[in-house]
Amino acid sequence: MKIRGFRVEPGEVEQAVLALPGIAEALVEPVAAAGAEPELVAYVVPGAPEAAAASPESAALRELLGRRLPTYMVPQRIVVVDSFARTVNGKIDRTALPAGVPAPVSRPPRTPMERTVAEVWAEVLGHPRIGVDDNFFDVGGHSMRLLAVQRRLAARLERTVPIVDLYGHPTVAALARHLGDTHAGPVAAPAQQPPQTGEKRIQGTRRLRALRARNRQAETDRQ
Repeated sequence: MKIRGFRVEPGEVEQAVLALPGIAEALVEPVAAAGAEPELVAYVVPGAPEAAAASPESAALRELLGRRLPTYMVPQRIVVVDSFARTVNGKIDRTALPAGVPAPVSRPPRTPMERTVAEVWAEVLGHPRIGVDDNFFDVGGHSMRLLAVQRRLAARLERTVPIVDLYGHPTVAALARHLGDTHAGPVAAPAQQPPQTGEKRIQGTRRLRALRARNRQAETDRQ
């Protein structure tokens, strides 16, 4: 199969997922929301009942996979299930799998800047609506789509939007505040905002450098 123009072997990704701590079974499938391109989704079964509550969140598992796989091979979502339903032949029943790309659900945009950011995300991600608390990378976003967001936001706002700011502020609410929306609702005390913003910028820069390194490796693999 091809994901974002790269050939991907689901079995290879499944082996990497199975190597994660606390994972007993794994299945990797391409899943596409209506009108959107397919994304990899990993369905996992914890190694023990108590592991389900203690297992890392999807973002943490994706971070671990990102250290072992090229960016394009890292599943966009990781869905934890109690067990896999089986067919009469003992194979995993793919028709019984839960939805891998749920619609984003959170508070609706409340201000002009939040609405602008949410509208751009919805256009790029192919979702009917985006909430202010949705994380771009948890609702179908990736580095290439973030570039599309950067271009569209810059055009809408008629100003430069640094890509590192998009990485450092991955929710609509955070990005709207960063872009200067003074009516975004209650936020932290002003005295605390500068160090928080600086820290987020540093984190965004590190993430951007890591993704660029992985993408260079991916291009090398394709050659």
